[in-house]
Amino acid sequence: MMMGWEITVSATRLVASLIIALVTGIALSAFLAAIGHAHGYNPEAIFNLAGLSITGYMIAWFWQRHRALAR
Repeated sequence: MMMGWEITVSATRLVASLIIALVTGIALSAFLAAIGHAHGYNPEAIFNLAGLSITGYMIAWFWQRHRALAR
């Protein structure tokens, strides 16, 4: 059974992972939108599509890391 401090550390690690995943997803999608804009594409569409896919991928990746560290 997990003690109180272990639950706190696990929850903190999970929240930090989610925040990092969101920031990374937004930064990468903004970068891709800037590249797309430079080549004549619609940056808003690229940002929206890339933002959803990259952020979802990063959340899944960090969740997997969190689960691996919790074991």
